[in-house]
Amino acid sequence: MQRGRYTLSMSRRRTRILHRLRRTLRGAAPPEPAPADTEPGTTLLPDGTLLERARYVTAEDLQLLTQHRSHPQLFIHWSSAEPACADDLPTLRELHLFWAHHVDFIAIAWELSTTTVPLQQAAAAVDAWHRDYGLTWRSLLVARSAGSPGELLSLSAATLPQVILVDAAGAVLFHRVGPLQDADRARLGLLLREKCSGSP
Repeated sequence: MQRGRYTLSMSRRRTRILHRLRRTLRGAAPPEPAPADTEPGTTLLPDGTLLERARYVTAEDLQLLTQHRSHPQLFIHWSSAEPACADDLPTLRELHLFWAHHVDFIAIAWELSTTTVPLQQAAAAVDAWHRDYGLTWRSLLVARSAGSPGELLSLSAATLPQVILVDAAGAVLFHRVGPLQDADRARLGLLLREKCSGSP
C-alpha cells in the first residue's frame, strides 16, 4: 500500500511540473514567488531570485517535457554566447505568431553549459536576450549539472543554434543544425501547415 501511495505521489508531482512548464512556454503569467526551496520547474533560481522571461529547470524536467506531448513541439536550442542564434529570431517570431496555439514552442537556453559565468549572470543574459529581441515566448534555462546539449538530448552536434520539429507522436520532422537557411524556412513553414490542425 505504501509503495502505491509513493507512486501516485510521484505521478502527481510530475503532472504538476509538466503543467507549470507548459504554462510558462505558452506565455501564461508566472505564478506568485514561491519559497526558495521550491521544487524544480518554478520561475525561481536556486537562491530564490525570480526569473522574468525564463524558467530554471533540471535535466529531469526536460526529459519529462519531451516524453509527454499532446501537440507538435518546436525545440529552439540556443545560447546568447553564440551570436548565430540571433539570426533565426525573425523567422521564429513569425512562426510563433501564427502557430503558438497549435505547436508547443520550447526554447532551451544552454547558457550555463556553453559559458562559465555564474548562475545570476546567465539568468540576466537570458532575460536581456528576450527583452532586446522582443521575443514572445519564454525559455527554459537548463541547470549546469544537466550536462551539455549533446549529452542530455542526444543532439547530433554541440553546435548552436538548433531547431527541431517533432510531431505529437514523437517523430522528428525537421532538424537544422546552425542558422536557418531560406530552404529551411520554407520547409519548416510547409511542415507546420501540413501537421497542425486548425491552420491559420
